[in-house]
Amino acid sequence: MDRKKEYQKWLAMKYNLTNTTKKNYYQMLKNLDLENLGDELLQLRMNKSDKTFNLTIAALKSFMAFLKERIPQDPLIQKIDSFETISSPRSRPHKPYQIEQVKSIMRNATGWRRTALAIALYAGLRQNEIRKLNVDDIDMDEGIIRVVEGKGRKSREVPIGGELYRILEEWLQFRTLNTVKRDQYGDPLLFSRKSKRPVLSSGGIMKNLSDEVGFRISWHRCRATYATRLYQMTKDVKLVQHQLGHSTSATTDRYIQLSLQEIRTTINKIGEMYK
Repeated sequence: MDRKKEYQKWLAMKYNLTNTTKKNYYQMLKNLDLENLGDELLQLRMNKSDKTFNLTIAALKSFMAFLKERIPQDPLIQKIDSFETISSPRSRPHKPYQIEQVKSIMRNATGWRRTALAIALYAGLRQNEIRKLNVDDIDMDEGIIRVVEGKGRKSREVPIGGELYRILEEWLQFRTLNTVKRDQYGDPLLFSRKSKRPVLSSGGIMKNLSDEVGFRISWHRCRATYATRLYQMTKDVKLVQHQLGHSTSATTDRYIQLSLQEIRTTINKIGEMYK
């Protein structure tokens, strides 16, 4: 009996689970070597996020329920039963892009994707916040982007300038030459070839752009890049927190990555104090 295939059929009959959960559970289990689970989980714990580790354990617990029902004598039941999730999971820090990588992204991105990525890289907006932007949210006279009901239904104003100002100015001029469909959110800032608000995902066309530049383009990493550069220039965590729309500075900390040189410089300054 192919336990994994049978588990997939068993999952399909579980109406208390969403299709996404079923897909995630099976995919997690499919990639595991069930004969060497201890080693597999150790590698996961060392190399993946706590969230991914916990999702894997949840998939295994679901598989254990299947085994208890269909193959109650399977020795894997006792082994899986001993595994525990991480009680206080922490997200991995988001690694920012290097300056040359940002230049490569902006050189290769075109159309609405270039504008969207510029907003993420130069203003730090979230993926969904960018997607929901309307023309009225961009105030070129004041030089601000109004984020209306961002994450947690909080609104904020984010200053724009320099390169982002120029890119937005070009895009708004281009937009006046096109007929864009109004939708439930209003008059979309960004529009696709179908003249409607585009879906901002990391797959599809964005994957093609990632292939062009030679590294994966992630909306979270774009935000982390903005946060890190802003902190490097200001050394003000509260300012970065406000710009990103975070409730606490603890969340902001995951987006700010200090370079080894910055850490060395700070440590050297501490040493100089006592001379």
